[in-house]
Amino acid sequence: MRESLDLKTLLAVLYVGAVLQFLFREATFAIIPIPLHIYALSYLGLLGTAGLMLELVGMMAILAALWRRLLLAAPLAVILAVSSVLAFVYPQYYATNLWTGVTLTSVIFTAILGIEGMARGEGRRRASLLTALPLLIAVDVEAFLLYLHDGLLYTDYPVLFLVAAIGAGVTSVLFGKPWGKRAALSYGLGAAASLSLMPLYLLVTQNRFMEIIMDMTIPSAVGITLTDPYSLGLVITSFSVVLFSVVSLLVKGRYLASAGFFLFFSTVFMGITGYHLMLYVVAPGLGLAMTGLDSLNLIVTKRSQSNAKSSITVLKNEVGEKK
Repeated sequence: MRESLDLKTLLAVLYVGAVLQFLFREATFAIIPIPLHIYALSYLGLLGTAGLMLELVGMMAILAALWRRLLLAAPLAVILAVSSVLAFVYPQYYATNLWTGVTLTSVIFTAILGIEGMARGEGRRRASLLTALPLLIAVDVEAFLLYLHDGLLYTDYPVLFLVAAIGAGVTSVLFGKPWGKRAALSYGLGAAASLSLMPLYLLVTQNRFMEIIMDMTIPSAVGITLTDPYSLGLVITSFSVVLFSVVSLLVKGRYLASAGFFLFFSTVFMGITGYHLMLYVVAPGLGLAMTGLDSLNLIVTKRSQSNAKSSITVLKNEVGEKK
């Protein structure tokens, strides 16, 4: 008799943690210390911290499960685990030269991980994922220069973000069957989720005062740097396209790609002003690699016999095959 733990279980842990972390920690971390009278704000911060722990566990589990497929998955899993423990037992770890060295090494490793995972994808998918590569590389180079105190690139991140978001939208069509009832449902729900950002878009494009406020609020929440203060509408448009892609892929059953895109776009900008957690270093590259490996169905199996070893099986599905 077998007990099997498939990739969906690991992805569920990662996905729930990533969403909670993004909504209640990453997006609200900057305003929690401010004396605002927002009901239960401190409790939402605790919920975000719990999500951070779930996301950390999910990322280490995914990296460990994919170590046979991705060359640097195992080293990054070790770095993520050791750095997390060191930060807990030695709070000054983030202010040491060791942290800087480990961060710079991880930046290189995670970029290679993302490129490797993307390269393993099928041809059409690989072409659509190439649009996210310039954004990943630009942020990694920016982070490298920041830690080396060697100046900044002043990259136009809203434009790179839009290009990557368009690629994600194309990917949501290419992954799985592009037509049929399930595909139509996925596009409909994705469009509904995308349109949920329309009020925010209208708010910042038709009200200059609110645009000034959001020019400070949104970058502090997601980490993006705006070289042009009037490009906030472009950023919101890009987020709406990403939301369409994430939701439509999720409804289509392309769980690995959906989680990968959410992980990538929710953390990719965190390196522009300096990484605060090792999780933010590894997450973008892992997210891009997960999206590239969407054609793989990973199953971790354990035999009940005491003398049997656990095994990892990876089955490859054709493009558009219904799971």
